[in-house]
Amino acid sequence: MLLRIWTSTFLTLSLLQLSQTVAAHARPHSIGPGPKVPGKIQSALFDCAFCHRAGEAPFGDIMDVKHLIKEGIIVPGRPNQSSLYKRIQKPKGDPQRMPPGKSGVADLKPEEEEAIRSWIESMDEDGNLKSPAAKPPLPASKPEAPAPEAQAAAEKITSPAAASALVVPLSEDQAYSAIQSDLDKLAPEDRQFTRYFTLADLKEKNLTAATIRDRRDGLSIMLNSLSWKPKIAVPEVVDRRGTVYRIDLRKYGWTPEKWEDLQKQNPFKASLDQKPATQQALQEKTGTLHPTARADWFVATASSSPVYDLLLDNPDTAKGLENKVGINVQKNIENEEVSRAGFRKSGVSANNRVIERHGSSHGAYWLSYDFQNSSGAQNIFAHPTDFEDKKAGGEVIYNLPNGMQAYALLNKDGKRLNEAPTSIVTDGGRKDGTVRSGISCFRCHANGLLHESDQLRKLVEDNKGSYSASVLAKVRALHPDDAEMKAILEKDSEVYRKALAKATGRAVAANKDLITPLVRSYEEDVSRDRVKAELGLTDTQSLVDFIARHSKEVPGIGIMKSCATCGIPRDEFDRIFPSLMEAKAGGKVAEARDRSKDDQTPLKDLPRGSIVKFTQTIPFRNTDPAEGVSFVFQGGREISASSMNFNKSVCILSYPKAVKKAEISEPVGKEHSLADIKDIPLFNISNNAPAGRRVSMYFKANPHEISLFCDSETTAHLTLADIRKITGGLLDFSLP
Repeated sequence: MLLRIWTSTFLTLSLLQLSQTVAAHARPHSIGPGPKVPGKIQSALFDCAFCHRAGEAPFGDIMDVKHLIKEGIIVPGRPNQSSLYKRIQKPKGDPQRMPPGKSGVADLKPEEEEAIRSWIESMDEDGNLKSPAAKPPLPASKPEAPAPEAQAAAEKITSPAAASALVVPLSEDQAYSAIQSDLDKLAPEDRQFTRYFTLADLKEKNLTAATIRDRRDGLSIMLNSLSWKPKIAVPEVVDRRGTVYRIDLRKYGWTPEKWEDLQKQNPFKASLDQKPATQQALQEKTGTLHPTARADWFVATASSSPVYDLLLDNPDTAKGLENKVGINVQKNIENEEVSRAGFRKSGVSANNRVIERHGSSHGAYWLSYDFQNSSGAQNIFAHPTDFEDKKAGGEVIYNLPNGMQAYALLNKDGKRLNEAPTSIVTDGGRKDGTVRSGISCFRCHANGLLHESDQLRKLVEDNKGSYSASVLAKVRALHPDDAEMKAILEKDSEVYRKALAKATGRAVAANKDLITPLVRSYEEDVSRDRVKAELGLTDTQSLVDFIARHSKEVPGIGIMKSCATCGIPRDEFDRIFPSLMEAKAGGKVAEARDRSKDDQTPLKDLPRGSIVKFTQTIPFRNTDPAEGVSFVFQGGREISASSMNFNKSVCILSYPKAVKKAEISEPVGKEHSLADIKDIPLFNISNNAPAGRRVSMYFKANPHEISLFCDSETTAHLTLADIRKITGGLLDFSLP
């Protein structure tokens, strides 16, 4: 899987089959009872498991020691008689060598080969290690220079001696308490930019400090992979258990508005909605109703487009991206200021392709030219300098200012895609088989860029008589020799590895992916134990009682009533989670909705008397904050061309405490102080209200959240699209 660097998304690959392997290998792995492959050996054999897994001939599952011994692949105590060891020792070019040269899998390092040899030598006849002293050595990894703040954060979580110690995460209430205490220590002007990530939902058995450390590092990698700031920013550990983390939005170049955009996707904010006192206390300090998010949900959501591109601010076009990183692809090609390599096939592609490097203001900018086939005008070997406009699409990998890598998928016209067409590429490890920008790239490039020799230049050089002098000269100018290209790739990879080290406080082991395991864990079907944990129930009987009481109200959970071992698909559980929290709180449960259809949903479809909340963080529209921000809400029959009649519609516009003052025309302007408006409706919309009533809001310094509450009893005939019209499109909204 070497060349997944550029084309992990535009090839027919089984990339996420490997992600399944990631999930499987996150814990000791074997089939049935028997000896387990030690963690260090799992790491060494990690990429081998892409092909050698259960049910795959001829080798079978490389992580099943019992099977390996039975088949004679391992001879305990005798590595030189074990085909596993013998084949990794074969010289390059030998057809028996593992991994095969054309597999796309990187060769094992000498220290990894030695670890495997020592492991086999230390086995007894059943495959167990003879003694603790005989355990294989840890494969060495190249040390980087971790950031001091990352090291300090890591030390708060774990030390080598405590890495295997079991950890009980803070409960949800404990986490909120820790967050409030932490906020009290911060300067008031910093709190509005402070947000938190938690692992409080995790009640997994055998959750170790080392596992928590991996999750913290995965969170840090994800955050810094979405940052345009020049420095790596490591999440601050709030509790010594390492289950609550603080970030400052400004350190990632994020605005409060971007956080709100993220929270619109978050089903778990419903948990805090059921704790009004806690929510109010946090809102008063941070200026937002939802200052927290689950780390696993965030990584799983933010690592996949469209949210990935939204948070990264990936431009919509190749030209926009080029402008953002300060390059001109066409000009660089004309000036022969690029480095190219071309291939007939690779471990992940059935068609030929070209990859191309440009220098950018932040480091490297790699792009690929991928094709529907390898014939005619799309045959790069027949047309080695004339293929750019024949491509079907491509992938971009580029450095962010902090050294991290970012990704984008493009179609043939240079328009950004959220996902690759399944006619070109499929991702066997994903449920829907679709390759998405972000998540389908992180695993492939966990340790930087990967290398495969340029076949195009070699073919042209070997067949000089078949090409014109100008083509030969241009190929030589654009295609560095193999040694030079390898050095270029290694240099660019080193930039990324150093950024990873700063983000995690450690040298990330070769090929160790800290994003995919977290995503895979989150996306697993939600078991009974996990439902119990995520709902904050204390014991199994409480869950059984809960299911019995609410399976009719929330049908999605009913499967667990008749099948104790059945899990709920993650996407379904996320959909019904707000309803489950309402049920737990004893409130009236509205049926979980398909939110994609909210715009055209009449409010009358909600239970009478329920409250629909419309929220948006409104930025300043004026250069002088003292001038305030004005919105016009129209009443009567004078709203757009549809001449809606609001009848007895009642809406309430509320402000946070940060509002300095408000003026409400009724119809004569009247100034209200903060004390006046704290708990009272600011305006009503009714058939008796004058059209064009103006409400002006004055803010102290920064954007703040504004909420519009409408009682569905009196606005039942309106749709959410109508509400958008009423507010001039300035307020977004969500249903409970």
